[in-house]
Amino acid sequence: MFETLQKQHQTWKENKRKTKKGDKLTLDFTGRIDGKEFDGGKAEAFELELGAGRMIPGFEKEITGMKGGKRKQLK
Repeated sequence: MFETLQKQHQTWKENKRKTKKGDKLTLDFTGRIDGKEFDGGKAEAFELELGAGRMIPGFEKEITGMKGGKRKQLK
């Protein structure tokens, strides 16, 4: 219970280092299949905690270690 309360009341601050597990990211992305966008595959200002396992397999691994403001194309 204590850990849950801590997570609910934690604060976040912006930093310039590479991302790591446990970091909260705000990102924009567009998913495509065979080069075409698909319904539900696009988001802006999407908040994601690295390591939470909320995205498709491999997505979090690919963005771990990136610095803020950078772009990356994932397969």
